[in-house]
Amino acid sequence: MYQEYQTIRSWWVRIPILISSFFCIYICLQQILFKQSLTDNTIADIFVVVIIFIIGIGIPAFVHLVRLETKIENKKLTIKFWPFHFKPVIFRIIDIKKAEAITYNAIKDYGGWGIRYGVKGKAYNLNGNKGVLLTFKDNQIILIGSQNHSKLCSTITKIMKTL
Repeated sequence: MYQEYQTIRSWWVRIPILISSFFCIYICLQQILFKQSLTDNTIADIFVVVIIFIIGIGIPAFVHLVRLETKIENKKLTIKFWPFHFKPVIFRIIDIKKAEAITYNAIKDYGGWGIRYGVKGKAYNLNGNKGVLLTFKDNQIILIGSQNHSKLCSTITKIMKTL
């Protein structure tokens, strides 16, 4: 019925990671190809190269793999923030009192992006400043970040009207 996958697209996140990755790879190449030792101990050099290689490859790979999956099916809204959620977080649409498409300030309202707790409630957001603010019947407030917040909100609202 509704499905959205978001990945980290922000240049200000990717550029510093890329620069630090190239720096880490440069250090590894200096150590391995040109035999420029970082320490006086061969074992320590090997350990440093392995750690730097893991950081130089691992962190960019991790950032590339992070994604927010939002789905609506069978009168349920599911959120999966990969790799932090092994199983999706499920919200029953029947429990939602109000859904509104909003523009928000991720840093001011929630302290940034990710799975966040802020003054305005809990947020699942990965990019941008648009989302759907859900108010549940128990007055719990959850923000779902979305690049297509109008469609997400209208899909939720349409299902709410049938319940």
